Amino acid sequence: MPGTIQAKDKRIKDIINAAFREFIRWGYDGVSMEKIAKRAKIDRSTLYHYFSNKESVLAAVRERLFEPVQVMMNSAGGLDAVTGLRKFIEDYLKYWASHPREQEFYLLGVVHTLQNKVWWPHVNVRIAAMINWYEYMLSCGVKQGQLVKHDTAAQATALFCAVEGAVPYVTTCTKTLSVKRVVKGIMKGIVEEKRKAEI
Repeated sequence: MPGTIQAKDKRIKDIINAAFREFIRWGYDGVSMEKIAKRAKIDRSTLYHYFSNKESVLAAVRERLFEPVQVMMNSAGGLDAVTGLRKFIEDYLKYWASHPREQEFYLLGVVHTLQNKVWWPHVNVRIAAMINWYEYMLSCGVKQGQLVKHDTAAQATALFCAVEGAVPYVTTCTKTLSVKRVVKGIMKGIVEEKRKAEI
């Protein structure tokens, strides 16, 4: 039984990897279930055994893209608030900057989502999870006496927008917007540390 589960997991991983490469190469509209099956070296009926349609494959690829982000959040969440926020933002920006193909797919996914309202609820869930994590960390910072008392929900939203907005630019404008410079600016401009505010 464990061998069967491992074989199934490997097959799904192979399909997701194949689909990722196809989506990057051809864009969403240029990819068919047949192309994904061919790239994964399986027949279409096997592909349909695991995924009902192209949308479900795309959803799985998107989830795979965010697995490293969840690991970063878990790691940073175990630190004090300010250190954790700084570490997560830096790790997050470095990750996307060093994975341009994944970033390209993510941005293609944003375009596809804008064109297809069916995906909006899925995107909202992912965004809400990240904003909630930021809010949790900011609230911890206030409780720990590291941050000034503030509207943590509003700051979490601002923090999310600032970090997400920086992603493509730390990849393409490294001389102007290095990861370290962006992290420093975000931490100074949005995360208001108590000791600095009291000086």
